[in-house]
Parts: sequence; C-alpha cells; structure tokens
Amino acid sequence: MVLSCMTEQYVEELIRKYADATATDKEVQQLMEWYRLSHIDQVSWPSGDPGVKAKLHHRMLERLQNEIIPKRGRIIRFSWLRAAAVVLVFLGAAFIIRYYFQPIPNSYTTVINPSGKVQLVRLPDSSKVWLNASTTLRYLTRFKADREVILDGEAYFEVTHDANHPFKVDAGGIKTTVLGTSFDIKAYKSGTQTSVSVISGKVRVENNSKQLAVLLPSDQLQFHRKNQIAKTAPIDINVVLAWKNGMLQFQGETFAEIAAVLEGWYGIKVVFENAAISDCRYYMSVGNTTTIENLLSMLANITNIEYVFNRDRSIVTITGNGCH
Repeated sequence: MVLSCMTEQYVEELIRKYADATATDKEVQQLMEWYRLSHIDQVSWPSGDPGVKAKLHHRMLERLQNEIIPKRGRIIRFSWLRAAAVVLVFLGAAFIIRYYFQPIPNSYTTVINPSGKVQLVRLPDSSKVWLNASTTLRYLTRFKADREVILDGEAYFEVTHDANHPFKVDAGGIKTTVLGTSFDIKAYKSGTQTSVSVISGKVRVENNSKQLAVLLPSDQLQFHRKNQIAKTAPIDINVVLAWKNGMLQFQGETFAEIAAVLEGWYGIKVVFENAAISDCRYYMSVGNTTTIENLLSMLANITNIEYVFNRDRSIVTITGNGCH
C-alpha cells in the first residue's frame, strides 16, 4: 500500500474516524500502516483546537476501553490470527493517542523550496519568512515555546515581537538572535561565507556562544567559515533584497559568486573550463524570469566568453580567456 501521499490532514481525519468508530476496514488498515511506517520524530501535527482535541482524546480512550474490556456475560472467542490483528490495532491506537495528543518536543517541520521560485512561509507565531531558491528551513513543531529555526540557503525574515521568546536563526556556523525585526540571512552550505543583513530593528550574532556583533539597520555581518573571521559593513538594502523583489542583481560579484546564484535559481551546474574566468566581475540587474540562455548571452556580450550545455541541459560549461 502506498502511503507517501497521505497528508497531515488526512491522517488527522483517519484518527477522528477511528475515535468515532466510523472508519472503514480499509481506513483502519491505512492508519495502522501509517503508524508502522512513520518516522514519528518527523511528523508535524496541526495544533488544533484544545477543546476539540480533548474530546477526541476522550472518545478514543473510551472506545479502546469498551473494545478491550468484554461486557459482562458476553463470551468473546478469537482465532489466533484475529487476536493478533486486534492487538496490533489496539497497540497502534495507543501509539497514536500518545503521539497525537502529546507531540514529541524535538519534532521538526521542514520546508524545502526548490530552484526557480521564492516561497513565503508563515510560522506559528505569525512571523513571515521568504525563502530564496534552493533553500531549506526547519523549525520545531512546538515553535511558539522555542522560536528557533535552522536555515540552509537564503531567507528574509519579518519577525513578530515577543520579548519572552527571542527568535533565533541557526545558519552557516553562526546564531542570530532577535526580539522582533526584519533581516536577511544568506548561508548556503555550498558557499564559504555567511551574511546577516539587518533591514529594521537590532540583532545579535554569535559563533559558539561568542558575540560577533550587534547589528543595526543597514548593517551587514560577513562571516568567513573557514578562517572564522567576521567583519561588518554598511549595505544597500535594495541590493540585499533584490531577490525577494523578483530580481537577480549583481554589484561587482565575481563570476564564481554569480555562478552559485545561477546554480541555486536555475537548478544547473556551472563549470569553468578556464579558472581565470571565475574571477571576472559583473554589474547587472535582470528579472528572475529571464531564461538562463538570455542571462548567459548578456554575460557573453560583456566579456569574451562562450557557453555550452550538456545533453540534458543540467550542466553549462563556460569557456574563454578571462578578463583583461
């Protein structure tokens, strides 16, 4: 039986039906199969209304009690096969009650944003996160009690103020802590540098519990992971947030740095036949709906380079003599 397409909402519906004794044999089988195959620490449960959930909890316990304890004067005979099936159902139901009504504290919700798009994520505390292409965000399912997220990629945060629960981002070897503000973090695992750019408010940046900087609006911290050196500098907010506003903007980045952006946005691999080409620097701004062919043509017109795609267009090789 294939269960990969079962959503949280569908599982919740099956649990409700089981509690009400309205689930069909097929639906009970699906629920038990889900219980058998699930990695429960990765399951994200909808918070739900506490009152409704309490009633559901009571109905499930009541049904289990009625089923397990024979009624007075009633003789029940089971074949060994049926008895084994009933035991599995009861154990599965008990397991579901435990994890549905008391979620594991360290269970995470993971959001994966593919190449070629920007995705808006609304966190349980009403904070908003815009994910750049090829970015992954993880946060605790019980997020309101522990507002910490793990980032691989680039994201822009608009954090809801909560003085009692600081908002923390763990990304690229550093931890950023805020109370309520807006900021951008770029920390792709494939890169060598992590950057934190503050748009409004104030943030504290740490590495291994050592404070690196306190950033104010228009400040950026750049952290070089290999040598563990951090430096701060003023930034142009419009340039930092160009990706969020639908632009691919380069202000003097090397072709190697640009290639990393192209790989994330277009989902391709860029190969330099001549390493000298990767040091060329470019100033340009294009919409993120521009095709990779048109963008490479623009770069080729600026510099004496050529490019060729492999058969399935997953790799593009850049050739030329470099910049002069």
